[in-house]
Amino acid sequence: MSFKAEPDSIKSFGERLSELANESNKAAAYVEEWLKIDGEDSRMYFTAASAAENARNTLTDNYDKLKKIQNEAATEIDKAASLYQRLDQEEARKLDRSYE
Repeated sequence: MSFKAEPDSIKSFGERLSELANESNKAAAYVEEWLKIDGEDSRMYFTAASAAENARNTLTDNYDKLKKIQNEAATEIDKAASLYQRLDQEEARKLDRSYE
């Protein structure tokens, strides 16, 4: 059994990684909205407000890192797909020339 790269499948995977990176923005916005305790509530529940603030900051940082990793992975996957496609085309040209 030999290795066979499917450039279109690889590109599709890279596109999905890009979509997931955009989902990180939605997750970060959700955390920002629902883990924010301020105003009267923050004085009344100081310990909870502090814990929520710490969790919110940590999660937001993690989502930012996740987005960066996913974007970088998508870029590299796209490069790999392009490389395999180019190599396939070069091999096809070589094969065609051998029949001339």
